[in-house]
Amino acid sequence: MAHPATPPRELFRRRPEQRLTLLAGLLLTAVLALAHLFHPTLLQALDAQIYDLLLRSGPAAATPDDVVVVDVDDRSLAEQGQWPWPRKRIARLLAAVHTGQPRAVGVDFLFAEPDRTDPDGDTALAAE
Repeated sequence: MAHPATPPRELFRRRPEQRLTLLAGLLLTAVLALAHLFHPTLLQALDAQIYDLLLRSGPAAATPDDVVVVDVDDRSLAEQGQWPWPRKRIARLLAAVHTGQPRAVGVDFLFAEPDRTDPDGDTALAAE
């Protein structure tokens, strides 16, 4: 049996912290709107300062020495066969990359549908 919806007025009576949160949000919105009205570039400057602070507090940017690109090039195609490669082969390639304990791996291959010739290849690729 469904419970009747609690009217919004009742929610605010039972939870005063919601009133305070709503009031703070409205006050902040009003202050920001007025600040933008009287000083249109103030919010942009504030946004830039916050963004810079977040960038400085995050991890250091990668240098070219930190990045390794594993490319499927003509030599790879000559040695391994034409594209698309079986997904198990790509899974082995990723496993080899993981032996170097990278902090991150980006893959730019499109696997739009399941491999109908070797479903285990999808499983192997998902495991990597």
